[in-house]
Amino acid sequence: MRIDKWLFFARIFKTRNRAVRNIEKGLVFLNGKRVAKQSQVIKIGDGIIVKGSKEILELTVMDFGIRRESYDIARHMYDNTVKEIQESGKETDSRGLSESKQSIRPDKKDRRALIKLKRASNSLKEE
Repeated sequence: MRIDKWLFFARIFKTRNRAVRNIEKGLVFLNGKRVAKQSQVIKIGDGIIVKGSKEILELTVMDFGIRRESYDIARHMYDNTVKEIQESGKETDSRGLSESKQSIRPDKKDRRALIKLKRASNSLKEE
């Protein structure tokens, strides 16, 4: 079966055109190698990796479909492992950028304390 049809039948992509576009972008891998053409033939037991913006899907082909079925039926066509992409988030936390961004803007309690402090310092200056 063609990989673009299988990705569409297994409901990995909403349309077959999206499956083809992601294959052309180089975001789909078959058994560790980038898929060059949407007509690449797959067989049962093949490993497919699909890179998304927030996650990486690692799929093992378990079955083929003859048409696009409901999600309950389609999810039996593959064995799934999802890996969240968090490397970039971990790097920003380790450098402390996310904490410094939060400390730039005070919350309501801190704002009230600052206002109280400014009023107290202004009253001292007037005397």
